[in-house]
Amino acid sequence: MQTNFSPIIITESDLEVRKNKWLDYFETNLKKTSNICRFTLDCIDSVTLKHKLFTTQSKQEFENSLSFYTQLKAAKWVMFHDYEASESLFNLSLIYGTHPEMVKTSVQIEFKKHPDYISKTTVNNLFNALFINHDIPMVLVDNIENLSAHEIGILFHITQGKNIRSYPSLDLELSKKEAHLFHTLTDLKIDLSEHTLKKYVAICKVIKSKPHDKYYRSVFFRVCKLFSFEIDVFILDIAFWQYAYTYMSNWTFNPHQLTLTSVMDYIEHMRYTTTNFTLKGRTQPSLTRDINAWHRNLELNKLGPLLNTKWKGINKNDSTLTINDNTYSFTQITTGKRLYEEGKTLQHCVTSYIQYCMDGQIAIWNMTESHKDSKTGLTLEISNNEIIQVSGFDNRKPYQNEILAIQTWAKQNNIRYSSQTF
Repeated sequence: MQTNFSPIIITESDLEVRKNKWLDYFETNLKKTSNICRFTLDCIDSVTLKHKLFTTQSKQEFENSLSFYTQLKAAKWVMFHDYEASESLFNLSLIYGTHPEMVKTSVQIEFKKHPDYISKTTVNNLFNALFINHDIPMVLVDNIENLSAHEIGILFHITQGKNIRSYPSLDLELSKKEAHLFHTLTDLKIDLSEHTLKKYVAICKVIKSKPHDKYYRSVFFRVCKLFSFEIDVFILDIAFWQYAYTYMSNWTFNPHQLTLTSVMDYIEHMRYTTTNFTLKGRTQPSLTRDINAWHRNLELNKLGPLLNTKWKGINKNDSTLTINDNTYSFTQITTGKRLYEEGKTLQHCVTSYIQYCMDGQIAIWNMTESHKDSKTGLTLEISNNEIIQVSGFDNRKPYQNEILAIQTWAKQNNIRYSSQTF
């Protein structure tokens, strides 16, 4: 069965009316189940702004979503672990409202099967129980709140056991091999919270020649700024990135001499600021020489007026912490001049990220251990509230005591990190 969409686009004033109806519903019907009410009320403002289904639901679909919570109330008392679980459940109610015909079991019965304390993982399991008949890419379920109505239509197409290639009006065509990867890829460890489907398809197209190196593919896409922030440009140049992925997968990287990050920064810069740049016919030694020369030539006079710029950064205060009698200072960099000084002192190319900082796409922090030379410090790159990479002098990796300090600071500031970060 193919699901058809006729989304109704509502105005800003309509959104406010819709939001108020939700608030009234929770206050009237779920106030006694205080945790359901409190956590969900907290998340409604956020969902109003970012969930595409919230802004496109018809009146009937809205009523269907309300009935989802009515069934939840009838099933049992539900406690949430945290805000994230509450938001995930609210997102599930929006999907239920748009696709009640796709539900294959009773909502009330499924709620009774799950523990009182619900997490985001539990909500994903609920989604699977309610809608899924066949194995599907879990990356789509994990980011379902970021999918458009069109993308959710594709998701439900797959839940019926149909191949992604048979869905009409795909934005990007997939070969049989790429479609196989689309249905079977696991353990991505790549942030796909924005442009989820488009980025996932791009990954499948790029890695098809070497799909099994999980660590390499994770780092490749994490450090590629174009993939993270300009996915449409990345896709237009997909043939180049397919070649680059295979080309760099054959390299041997020495973290004390050359990292994948420094290579990626150079390649992106050359590809989109010069003409006819290619990797074909280039050897690792010759490209390494060019990369090292480029890093040395990121000079003050080449940056011009950008050095006088300032930006807001993320809403976190500079701070210090002490671990095992060692004190570490964490300072956010919010000016072009300070960013240049960071790159010059630590001999890496963070200066080339200035436009991303100005656009608010990334934040750069410095961590320095007290009473030590500034060259012993580290540069932290943060995007979407996650530490993406950490680099020291000449792109060295952090030492174990530094990793512990960064992890402690990140936890104190509710900033995420993963094993690939270090």
